[in-house]
Amino acid sequence: MLDILSDDIIWRVFRYLDVKSRIRFAAVNTTFYGLLNKWEDVLCCSIHANGITLSGEGFIIEVEHQHSKLLIAQILKRCPLIRKLAIHNERVMCNTNSSVLDDLVNVDELHMSSNFFTECQYDPLIKSLFSFSKLHLLHIQQRYNEEKCHRNIIREQHVEQLTSTSLSNIKLQGVVITGSVLKLFCLKYRKTLEKLCLLGALVPSQDTFTCFQAINSLDRLICLTLAPSLYSISTTNEAFFKSYPTLKSSKMLKLVAVYVSRPDVSQLKLLLQQILPSDVEQLMLYDESYRSAYQIDDELKEMKCKIQFCRDDNIIIDSYWMNGKSELITHTLWKPPYKTNTFLPAMLPEWYCVLSELMETAVISEYSCSNSSRVNATRNMSQLDEFTCTDHSASYNNEDERALCSLQNKTLQGMFEIALEHFDFMALSVMVVTQSVQVFGRKKTATAVAYCKKGRGLIKVNGRPLEHIQPEILRIKLQEPLLILGKERYQDVDIRVRVSGGGHVAQIYAVRQALAKAIVAYYQKFVDEQSKKELKEQLVSYDRNLLVADPRRREPKKFGGPGARARYQKSYR
Repeated sequence: MLDILSDDIIWRVFRYLDVKSRIRFAAVNTTFYGLLNKWEDVLCCSIHANGITLSGEGFIIEVEHQHSKLLIAQILKRCPLIRKLAIHNERVMCNTNSSVLDDLVNVDELHMSSNFFTECQYDPLIKSLFSFSKLHLLHIQQRYNEEKCHRNIIREQHVEQLTSTSLSNIKLQGVVITGSVLKLFCLKYRKTLEKLCLLGALVPSQDTFTCFQAINSLDRLICLTLAPSLYSISTTNEAFFKSYPTLKSSKMLKLVAVYVSRPDVSQLKLLLQQILPSDVEQLMLYDESYRSAYQIDDELKEMKCKIQFCRDDNIIIDSYWMNGKSELITHTLWKPPYKTNTFLPAMLPEWYCVLSELMETAVISEYSCSNSSRVNATRNMSQLDEFTCTDHSASYNNEDERALCSLQNKTLQGMFEIALEHFDFMALSVMVVTQSVQVFGRKKTATAVAYCKKGRGLIKVNGRPLEHIQPEILRIKLQEPLLILGKERYQDVDIRVRVSGGGHVAQIYAVRQALAKAIVAYYQKFVDEQSKKELKEQLVSYDRNLLVADPRRREPKKFGGPGARARYQKSYR
C-alpha cells in the first residue's frame, strides 16, 4: 500500500510524527530508511534539563525527560540541517561524545550555559561547539536557578577555537573575562561585530583602558552594553579615574547602556561629552534609586541623544522555538559583593551593564496540539489534494487511470486514519502574538519561574492548583498576592509557575514572590504605568519581600566547630 505513494507524500505524512514514530517509520524497509533517516525539516534544537525540543517551519516536537539523554547523540546525527542550537544544561551533555557535533555544519545561532567554562572536562565539547564555521550569534548565558560563579572563566584558548569569521552578535554573562580575552575577541571580529553585550560579565577593573581601546577598534559596532566593572555613573568616578576612558573612535555606535551606581548629573554630562561619540542616538541608564530621572528632568531637553531609564530585574525572554522552556536568563545583574579572590579595587562602586534588547518585545508562538478529530483529517486531505494538484471532479477517459486515482485517494485517507490512531501528531504552528511576561522569585536556594499570559484566571504551580499546594499551613501565605490585590486583578491572566530547589517553606516564599512580580510586570507591559504603580505600592506597603528578593543565606559551617560560629570546647590547662 505504501509503495504507490510518492516520496513527497510520504515526507508530508512523516513531518507530523513524534521522535519514536519517526524512528519506527524509518525502519519499515530500506527505501524508507534512505528517505527518512535524515530529518531535514528540523531547524532548531533546544537541549534542557527536562528534555529536548525540536522545531521547524510549522511544527514542534518534545522529547520526554526519561529518554532525552539516551537520544541526544542519535537526534543530532539525524538532524544535519539544525540552524539554531541551545544547550541550557551542561550536565546533559557530559556523557555525549563531542564528535556528534561535527556533522552540524549549518548552525548559525548558539546559546549555551556559562557553566561550561567551570571545569576542564567540557573543553572538548566547547571546542566542537566553537567549530561551527557559519556562526554569527554567540550567547553565553547564566542559568536561572544558579548563582554567578567566578570560576566560569573564558580563556584565550577558547577564543582561538572559534572558527567562524562572521560573528556579529556576542553576549557574555555569568562569566569572567580579562582584558586580553576581550581584546582578542575584538581583534578577531573587528570588521563584523555589531552587538557586544557584556551582560552580567565580570571584567577586572585594572583592564579598563585595555578594554575600551579594544572596543574602539571595532569598525561596525552599533550596540554596546558596558560591563559592571568597567564603567558606571557614580560620584566616586572623579577620584577613581585620573583620565576618563573614551569611545570617540566608535563612529557607528548608536546605543549604549550604562549602570547608575550613585546618581550624579555632572558625571552624566562627562559621559556624554568626554566618553561617548557625538552620534549616539540612545542612552539607557539603569538606576536602582530612580533619582537620576528627577535630577536631570529639566536638562533632558538640552541633551541630543534620547535617554531612557530602565529596571534592573532579571528577565527571561523565551524564543518561540524553545517552547516556553528556556532556562537561560536574557538579562541579569552581577551584584556585589564580588568573590573574595576576584580582584576589584575598594573604590569601585556597584556597577552594572544592560542589554539593548530589554525594550524589545518577544513574540511568543503558541503551538496547539490537534486531537483525533475527523475535521482535522479532512483539512489535511484537502491540503494534500491541493499540493498534489489532485482534482476529484475531473473526468478520465481511461478506466485504469480512474481506478488508480480512486485507489490512491483511499490509500491516503487510510494512511491518515492509521496515523491518527497509532501516532502522536504535532499540529501546525499557529503564529499568535501572545501578551506574556516571564519573571522569577527567589528564597534561599529555591527558584520559582512564573510565566504570565492573557487568560481566564488559572494559576498553577508545577501543574497543581494553589488549593493543593503543601504544606497546608502556609497555603494562606502563598495566596497573599491574590488577597492583597483582589482576584479581579488576576481574572484576566493565566500564570504557570515552575519551582525547584530549596525546601518546602522556601519554595512557598519563592512562588509567592513570583506571583506578585508577574502581575506587576504584566500590568507595566500591557496595561498602563499608573495601574502598575498602584499594584506595586499595595504590595510594598504590605511586605517588601513580595517584590524584592531576600539576599540572606545560611552561613556555611567552618572546621573546628559544630557550626558557623560555634567552636568546640577546649582546655587551657
